[in-house]
Amino acid sequence: MRFLGVLAICCAVESLVSAGYAAWDQGWTTDERLHLAWSRRFWDSGETERDSADRYDSKTPIHVPNAVLSRFFEQPGDEDEPMVRFSARVPQLVWLALLYVAVGALAGRLGGPLAARIGVLFASLEPNLVAHASVVTTDIAFAAATALALWAALSCRQQPSTLKAAALGGFIGLALTAKFSAVLLTPLAMGAAFWRTGDERKRAGLRVLVCVSCAWLALAGAYGFGRLFKPLGSSNWKSNLFQALASRAGRFPVPLPMAFVEGVDRSRSRDALVDWIVVTLGRPSHHPVWYFFLAGWALKTPISLMLVSLACIPWLLKQAVKRPDISWLLVHQVATLLFFSFAFRTQLGYRFVLMLVPITCALIAAAVSMSTPPKWVMPGLLLVTATSLAETVPFWGDPLAFSNAVVRPKKAAYRFLANSDIDWNQNRDRWVKFRNAAGLPDNGALNPADLRLGLNVVTTSRVAGVIPGDSFRWARENLEPTAVAGWTHHYFDVTEEQYDRFLEEARRLQPTPDAQQICGLSADAPMDAPGVITRFQPATAPAGVRISVLCVATRKGADVAARVERGRFDLIPSGRPDLKTYLPPGESVMFRLEPGVHAFAIVETPYRRTSLAYELNAAFSVERHGGLVRIFQIELKDLPPGSELARWFGAQSAANLP
Repeated sequence: MRFLGVLAICCAVESLVSAGYAAWDQGWTTDERLHLAWSRRFWDSGETERDSADRYDSKTPIHVPNAVLSRFFEQPGDEDEPMVRFSARVPQLVWLALLYVAVGALAGRLGGPLAARIGVLFASLEPNLVAHASVVTTDIAFAAATALALWAALSCRQQPSTLKAAALGGFIGLALTAKFSAVLLTPLAMGAAFWRTGDERKRAGLRVLVCVSCAWLALAGAYGFGRLFKPLGSSNWKSNLFQALASRAGRFPVPLPMAFVEGVDRSRSRDALVDWIVVTLGRPSHHPVWYFFLAGWALKTPISLMLVSLACIPWLLKQAVKRPDISWLLVHQVATLLFFSFAFRTQLGYRFVLMLVPITCALIAAAVSMSTPPKWVMPGLLLVTATSLAETVPFWGDPLAFSNAVVRPKKAAYRFLANSDIDWNQNRDRWVKFRNAAGLPDNGALNPADLRLGLNVVTTSRVAGVIPGDSFRWARENLEPTAVAGWTHHYFDVTEEQYDRFLEEARRLQPTPDAQQICGLSADAPMDAPGVITRFQPATAPAGVRISVLCVATRKGADVAARVERGRFDLIPSGRPDLKTYLPPGESVMFRLEPGVHAFAIVETPYRRTSLAYELNAAFSVERHGGLVRIFQIELKDLPPGSELARWFGAQSAANLP
């Protein structure tokens, strides 16, 4: 017991140090600054609206300590300083330490002191907990609050008291403050505490009232007791559910902070409406995948922990028949996993079910402590510890990118994982340090708009297909990366032969129907020599959607190249809108054209600040064989009805015009 306690503490300290180093060293991830901005504004002014910025819909007051602490070290213009980032992330380390305490308490409640130590050990070996304790997100706080709430629920069930009911309510309120998905935890935790306990009905009812009151106080207090008991119809609801409720009971006074209810509404609406690209096992999809989180668990859990978990399932199922505490925890795990697997579309990372991890650690700790012969416990735990550390140590400083031994080779990890499971922009700047340490070349194009001849350095999520358009699908399916820098930046050295194959197989275009009539060009006319450059330099900024058309005629077939020097626009082959390519300054793209006349749509990107002088400077050229190039603007009404351009521009103008 003493040795196991020391081992658990050592591993917990090591994981906290690992999370702390990552919090210091890695860059800002995708939405950390948004969490801080929303919380900072709420702390300063009490403002809780969620519509003025993208992704404010899911922000909560749980990050007020992060926002306040970061201010002590922040000066204008130094938001990227390591001390600023680290100070903003320090509360996450506190949540991780609190989570270990909660797992130990929950495992101890299930299996005694030995299980408590094993639970802390298993949680300390879980790299996903370390990863999300190193960045400002709600996931680690919600995971800790979930473990605390379920521990309090089982404590209240086994030894009922008003104080424990109050603690349960406080932890439920804390979970609701951390993340809106705690609305699923609330009935499960209360059921575990109060359902069929055999307690006297009046006394049990009083404890339920105390629990609900404390949860309300915690949640309302977190939102500063603002906008309580406002009529349901007083808010602008986004989701169908809340719109329907408001239409039927608009005068009903909502007893919860309206900002919380609006967050639930906005989050569900965004989950339902946004066309998320879900990447699982190297396959991008525009629809949810039922096994997404199971695949994440299988690829992001150390192999030994995963095997122990699977081995414990029979014992847990057998115990669940006669032990309500284990059965309620299993109900929580299964119900939550089913909800996120089948009713949740924002499948952007394993982190959305991170709250299941500490509960799993507590369950398997109880199973190991109570079902394993004593002489095998310590050797088995030492083996699990050694193998888990062997898998996680190479990812020291970058726990977000962790993948287990199933993911091989690591330089092609995009064939298994993407998005926040591996590449959350944490290496946006420091990959250069990793590149230099590995002696990799520094002359590659970083995340080019499309595959280029020569060296391409592409981030994991981009090559995996997370970015709309999936420009690197051909590279993912046909090329092997030569190296990886920082686990998230993959090197593709494209030869002339490979690039020619790429153009033939993935960028070959057939002539555009009606293009000869629209463009006034003929493939039978005399062609300009290869390499002649045609400039596109509009003098005024676009208002709404400005229709520009690039026409290319070629008699023998050719390659058309587009390059942007200033400004930015989208280039869309009229017959292949799936090959739409966004071109910012310095980027280029090439298409291989069959003989005939081809039309491309050019959609310019106006400046956000209208006071700036608009400038766009792009160059187009026809390579390999000669061709004719013409660029002009045309009114939508003048396009031939039913043509590809008319259909494409009609859809765009309907969607984008102010």
